[in-house]
Amino acid sequence: MNGSAKYLWLNVVPTSGVENGSVAISGAEHTGRAARLFALSVKTVANDGQGGAEPSEPIVRSLTGRQEAAAMFLNLTQGSGAAVENNPDDLTDSEIIVSKLAGSMTISGRSNAQKLTISAAPVVGEGEGVQATIGTLSMTPTKADALGNAYSGNAITITNGANIDPDYGLFGEYSFEVVISYGANNEAFDQSATITVLAEAAATAAGADYAETAGFESISKSFTLVQRSGDAYLWLEAENQESAAISLAADGSDTKSIAVLSNVSWEVVEA
Repeated sequence: MNGSAKYLWLNVVPTSGVENGSVAISGAEHTGRAARLFALSVKTVANDGQGGAEPSEPIVRSLTGRQEAAAMFLNLTQGSGAAVENNPDDLTDSEIIVSKLAGSMTISGRSNAQKLTISAAPVVGEGEGVQATIGTLSMTPTKADALGNAYSGNAITITNGANIDPDYGLFGEYSFEVVISYGANNEAFDQSATITVLAEAAATAAGADYAETAGFESISKSFTLVQRSGDAYLWLEAENQESAAISLAADGSDTKSIAVLSNVSWEVVEA
């Protein structure tokens, strides 16, 4: 509130007056899952020469209200990393393309959920799919305390699939990042994995200055991680061996076997 250390999000204009009048009350945008509450007092002040009898004690009237909660939401906003070849404006149902080499990428997003669960599932087709690993998950809250006073905080490491404690999403949205790593693609074709982010929130007693919340329906969003095809290779007998030699018996009684190592189609022809 104007001039108040408690309700910085609340706008009250004017905060004083003489005789009949009105007060306009509005609130800054609220992105938390819990409705935030306020309690104000309207009271008389000293006469200051305006006429009329001054009451022996101030007359105090109470004014209470609430700002409704925001719906739970989940946005996947960006994929970044040295090996990332593209960057859609919205990752949901899109593709992120990375090079054939082993590496990692970072996924960014925003939410006000109580719990985030990130998972990776290889898309099995011509090959076994990208074997992606979910790494460090961190979040940066945008609210400092239960009163919803705005601030820019530092990143906090949180546990994938566990409730965030304290539950910052009650009071406002937060940004989050997760690191996803993957090995090299040694196949001669693109491979992929489906990355899914699940947002959840249970019913919560938010505490002072916030209303109790009901449970929210979970939100699931996903995108496809596509890894470029590896280099074609062809080796005889062992990896990195370019040639082999055999000797057959004169009487035609033996058969020799030569191991062929490759990730593409091959054939045997006259040299």
